[in-house]
Amino acid sequence: MFGGKQTLLLLAVYLTLSDCKIKLREEVTADVGPMGRIKGVVTKASLYPDAPHSNRPIYMFRNIPYAENSIAGQYRFTQSEVRTTPYNTDGEEPLDATKTGPLCQQGTLNENSVEAVFNMTLEEFLISALPDIVEGLIPHSVIALLLKTIEFLTEVEPGTLDPSKKIKDVAHDWLDIDFSVNEECLHLAVSTPLLPGGTPKPLFPVMFFIHGGGYSSGFQFKMGPERLMAWGDVVLVAINYRLNTLGFLCLDTDEAAGNMGMLDMVTALEWVHNNIAYFGGDPSQITIFGESAGSATIGHMLLSSGTNGLFARGIGSSGSPLASWAFDKEPERNGREIAALAGCEDEDPNLLVKCLRNLDADVITSAFDTHQRNDRKNGGLGFGGSGPCAQSKGKKKFYNKGETPHDILFSGNYEHAPMFFGANKKEGSYVYTVLYNEFLVPNGLDKDKDFITHGFIPKLMETTEVGNYYAFKEMVAESYFDEGQIGDLYQMIPGVEDLLSVFFFKANAYELIQQNSKYAPSYWYALDYSNTKKSLFHLQYLDPAGKANLTNPQSSHGDESILLFDLEVPLIFCDIQAIATDALECLSHIDALFCLTLPSGAFRNKWHDCLTGELNEEELQVSGYVAQLWTNFAMNGEPGLGLNSWSIENPWYVKIDKSVELKKDYTKEYHIALEEFRYGAVP
Repeated sequence: MFGGKQTLLLLAVYLTLSDCKIKLREEVTADVGPMGRIKGVVTKASLYPDAPHSNRPIYMFRNIPYAENSIAGQYRFTQSEVRTTPYNTDGEEPLDATKTGPLCQQGTLNENSVEAVFNMTLEEFLISALPDIVEGLIPHSVIALLLKTIEFLTEVEPGTLDPSKKIKDVAHDWLDIDFSVNEECLHLAVSTPLLPGGTPKPLFPVMFFIHGGGYSSGFQFKMGPERLMAWGDVVLVAINYRLNTLGFLCLDTDEAAGNMGMLDMVTALEWVHNNIAYFGGDPSQITIFGESAGSATIGHMLLSSGTNGLFARGIGSSGSPLASWAFDKEPERNGREIAALAGCEDEDPNLLVKCLRNLDADVITSAFDTHQRNDRKNGGLGFGGSGPCAQSKGKKKFYNKGETPHDILFSGNYEHAPMFFGANKKEGSYVYTVLYNEFLVPNGLDKDKDFITHGFIPKLMETTEVGNYYAFKEMVAESYFDEGQIGDLYQMIPGVEDLLSVFFFKANAYELIQQNSKYAPSYWYALDYSNTKKSLFHLQYLDPAGKANLTNPQSSHGDESILLFDLEVPLIFCDIQAIATDALECLSHIDALFCLTLPSGAFRNKWHDCLTGELNEEELQVSGYVAQLWTNFAMNGEPGLGLNSWSIENPWYVKIDKSVELKKDYTKEYHIALEEFRYGAVP
């Protein structure tokens, strides 16, 4: 959520090193009625021992434009309109929906930088990326041997990592990914068990996925149907939407009225309503679901009057519109500060927008990055200028002037719908690393014992925007920290993890479920599974120095994605430093080759599932629980597995671990990291 842009390009490159599941896919042509014909690919559902639809064929169509109008250049910041123009007419070629399509503009990424990396050969990339490899110093034969070793350890076919092969060709031919970035990025993907034949057949519930990334970064690559469709008869839609300042510049002018990214999601929902029946989807049974900012969006869509009638229910993972980071209370101030960093300082908002429209898109997104870093170094959240706001202008309004998610929720004056929300055990581990790397270290406070002892907890309260905390700061200290911990940053980590988990994610989402339960069935889950080496945390912090002394972040922010989607990618979701340490230990032995490569040897036995990216038997079982709960809710309006809806009298929730357990009162888990630390678990 907080730092996807830092690792996005590395992820795309590492995807070229994943296991060889996708080769040349069968292509199919579908008839989408009035929208014309489109060409897609055939994939298969994941294999589970007991799933009803394991390995069944799935028809997948990507990069389908859902907006009628341009949103780039002189049309930047305008509101999107749903596309009704056919993609082709009789006699024209079908729309090519076989490719993944571009990411929306974010961070410092631009078309030229992406193209430069993906036109590199694997050998050139290694030379540029590894500090100990200098061109001409290590022979080509050694690089080739290194790539062959990676092929062997990750169990891919020989020749897959030919050093002369371009990264873009590996990604396209092998992984079916075409990585690019473009401001014109409003497209969606549809996956269905039914090949569209030109006749509407509203048979299956629809699951509509919204990615996270703090509204400033993110993507829907690999967020596909394989796991969900093994368990349920559903149609899956995943979308792109405008990000950061390009999607959320909120000024008192129709030229950039705010919430463009949110309204893109509404436009995508309108497209789905118009066309999903041709893919076998039922437009009256749409479940919107998302993670992090995508989860907060589910709540925003519940509360906005602009989405009335567009969906039936929602699933939220680790986020709420009530969170301090999820709604911009000072959008114009933040927007003008970002514009000034980009070189536009006009007082007149229309002239300011005109200035911004004359810039390259990456200049604006880079300015947002700078604004975010500056704010976090000063102890702020870093989300200002990239998030939903109350609009004073604009033809379409997501939130009207004076409205806030808090006021709407507690008034009860919104279109009610069943909701299923939850959070992961150690949500706060990622937030802590952001705080450590972007506030404590840059200000020299990580080693300031006086600050850690006396100033750290008040600063945490300020950062989470808790007002008038003075009266209960001692209560917070007593609740989240044991005697003797305060003043020792390492000893404080579990308590800080819990505190940040609760204040950033858990409490505000749990409150949403409590309030919504007054009007519609509402459910809660806790993902507590941590008997795994895999976590998105390791991808977010590939550099060990950035991990802030955290070694056990399992069930961290976003980790349900590894279980929910087919993200079986080698190495990057595991602790690469630990893998490398064990590999170097092998290399110190006289039988180094056998130590590394022996299938039953200690190294491969310990790290096999990280080397291949595969889920092991236990992880696959937990993945099955998650996929069942999600698809059950989409199909039946209930998560199933025995879970009853939440009520004040019976505050039930489902705990997802090695097994599924039904429990009461989720607030008893608010100190889970600290309790585990007391029993000997490392942070």
